[in-house]
Amino acid sequence: MPSSIREMLAEANAAVPRLNPAEVRDMIGKGNVLIVDVRDAPELAAGGKLKGAVNASRGMAEIRADPKIRSVPLVIMSASSEAQHAEAAMAAGANFFMTKPFNLTTLKDVITQLMRPPG
Repeated sequence: MPSSIREMLAEANAAVPRLNPAEVRDMIGKGNVLIVDVRDAPELAAGGKLKGAVNASRGMAEIRADPKIRSVPLVIMSASSEAQHAEAAMAAGANFFMTKPFNLTTLKDVITQLMRPPG
């Protein structure tokens, strides 16, 4: 078991296959991937919508509706500290919502708790 966030991220990165942009475009085109856009409304307005992306609430709803992945813990890290954003994320299926500035100790504790087997 990793003893630090750095080790945890290194293990996660080692387990996730690296994709090049062409592979990502192909997956999006075939509908084999869910892209969740977590940007706040002002960022979205300034940068434009990502092709094929769904907003965070819809993305979480789709994850929770899929029997294969519905039990995957969802931790939302947001720049918004408005209660309505936290409430919307929790209602959509998030297990935890944290805002900037992020506290790595809290994040590690939350991940550790969420990764424990039930019971």
